[in-house]
Amino acid sequence: MNIFSLYASALNSSAPCILLIVCGIIISKLQIFQSIDYVHLSALAFKIALPIKTIYTLSTQDITLDDMKLVISMGITSIITAIIVVPFLFTYPPKERALAFSSFLVILLVNNCVISGIPVFSGLYDPEIVPKYGYLQVLANFGLCLPFVYFSFEISSAAPNQGKCKLVGMCILKTIKQPLIIGVILGLVGNLIVSLSKIKSPLFITNFFEIVGWLVGPLGLIMLGMFTHTQIIELKKPKNSNFDTYNAKGLNKKTRKIIINTFIQFTRHLIMPIIMILMCKMLNIQDAIAVELSAGIYASPTAVFSFVVCQQYKFGMEEAGLDAIIGVITGFLVIPILQVICRTLWKQ
Repeated sequence: MNIFSLYASALNSSAPCILLIVCGIIISKLQIFQSIDYVHLSALAFKIALPIKTIYTLSTQDITLDDMKLVISMGITSIITAIIVVPFLFTYPPKERALAFSSFLVILLVNNCVISGIPVFSGLYDPEIVPKYGYLQVLANFGLCLPFVYFSFEISSAAPNQGKCKLVGMCILKTIKQPLIIGVILGLVGNLIVSLSKIKSPLFITNFFEIVGWLVGPLGLIMLGMFTHTQIIELKKPKNSNFDTYNAKGLNKKTRKIIINTFIQFTRHLIMPIIMILMCKMLNIQDAIAVELSAGIYASPTAVFSFVVCQQYKFGMEEAGLDAIIGVITGFLVIPILQVICRTLWKQ
């Protein structure tokens, strides 16, 4: 295994994605669209295109036992990560720790592999199989983790003067109304119906879903470029900018930023994929390529999704925004490392 050739392959497959991000920056810079319009593009990608594509892809996949083991390994990794996060909550004031926990979860557990993972890995592996493993992660991320993340945010930000039963019921209702969660549920129901009845979709319906699916990646990457431009503008603002929405007490603010952002980068893009690989080995998954591909996609950045969620609840935007930008670089750097680990463990 030549690490330099692995990096060269990763760079070649990442280049089209980087170009789309640059296009987003140029679009904003030339004011073809305003930078802040990434919010509308985000709504189109996350509330319409991605849920539609999720329904179709999950309903048309043959999910095997090894596939379910992959999903289980991601679920176990998410639980371990949620425990690892706890000590870092004490860098926040007590009243902000619940929201901080929720923001950590959405940044660390919910990667947007459809936008930032599948396009890259389609250039490294067989493009016919990459979407399947990407959408298995959608099943783990949006099916298992995202409901918990939204519920955690709703509980953390809800008014405390309500009755407990009413509060929990209201938070559950708001959680299940999220478009991506609805998309995963409908996709799984569709998978069950298709498996049992062997129904074949009419060609025009298949083509509709395929076209929508093609839009998700480019839209998301251009949106990431537009978002990056908004952050460049924010950096040029005076230090009293309202972008930083909370103040730490007791811990130097700059010190905390360094600690938290370093923790996020290492955990999100290296530690979590390695834990997932080890879980796959313990679960005796035989398909080494499936594990290698899944680990790489798992390390892909959250793109703008985590920032959009944090912005919705007005907490953790800075950390989510930084990972959306820096995570593109970190995710690229760890790909060959994860490939080497997988090929060593599976003796390829």
